[in-house]
Amino acid sequence: MKIPPLSKRMKLYVGLILLIIILGGAAFYKYYWLNTPQYALSRIEKSVQEHDSTEFARYVNIDSVLD
Repeated sequence: MKIPPLSKRMKLYVGLILLIIILGGAAFYKYYWLNTPQYALSRIEKSVQEHDSTEFARYVNIDSVLD
């Protein structure tokens, strides 16, 4: 049984659908990663190394830590 070849239009639709799926997955992963504790800890570490108190304060509630 021979499978008929896909038309150019069908290939375009399949390509666009795959592109949308890949971009959606990448956007979801980025949103997910930005809300993980590992990301926050990596940003805290980077801010300490660069002596960036503003960035450090974005990820650490200093008042809560001092209490």
